[in-house]
Amino acid sequence: MVSKEKDKKLEKIVRLLCEEQNLSDKQNGIINDLVEIYTGEDKYRHQYSKITTIILYSKDREQSLMTLAQNIRMLEDIVDEEDNVDKKYNERLKDIKPELNKLYDHINLECIRLQDFDGKISEIKEMSKDVERGYKDLKNNLDKQQTQYVTILGIFASIVLAFVGGLVFSTSVLSNIDKASIYRLVFVMAFIALFFGNILYALFNFLSKIVFTKSDSEIWDKTPVCWFNAIICIIIVCNFIVYMCNHR
Repeated sequence: MVSKEKDKKLEKIVRLLCEEQNLSDKQNGIINDLVEIYTGEDKYRHQYSKITTIILYSKDREQSLMTLAQNIRMLEDIVDEEDNVDKKYNERLKDIKPELNKLYDHINLECIRLQDFDGKISEIKEMSKDVERGYKDLKNNLDKQQTQYVTILGIFASIVLAFVGGLVFSTSVLSNIDKASIYRLVFVMAFIALFFGNILYALFNFLSKIVFTKSDSEIWDKTPVCWFNAIICIIIVCNFIVYMCNHR
């Protein structure tokens, strides 16, 4: 039997050991084939790379590795108990035991290596999933922060506009102070304070909810603005009462 034929025959045996779990009716035939492969004038040397390729490209590699390891142990036990092998092969079997042991060792080594490789691949996949989840969380946080920054800038712009608008309006009123009665002046100033004070409070309150956490934003109490509104309303009412009393 030439070397290429022995290669093909050994590949067929390795595939059989990977795929079939019950080889009780074929075990003697497999051992006999191995004896034929490793005996002859030219000492046959199996190619480790071909055995690796067969195992590596199995359909279900995890199951194939388990089946292969189980069948290899079975063949080792049979070879050790020579009475289980056809008697005409006993003498030849003794001569090729080193080659068979080397084959078993190579296959077992490859099974261990691939199992370790699969374990590391699983770890890498888990790490990849963790990295992907972290990336998504980071991206979501960055998107939220970008939205918050835009909102904060918009609020600051509104605060500046409200402050400038109130200042301009107050300047306009105060410039005509000599032309208006004291009652109208008090009413207008109180109304300006009430209007722009509440606008500024609403903007700052909204800003605090964005910048701070929920517990921190609760510190922004509503009581001061309530007192402010109450005082302004009292001023307006008192101003109206005084006006009515003086114009009877």
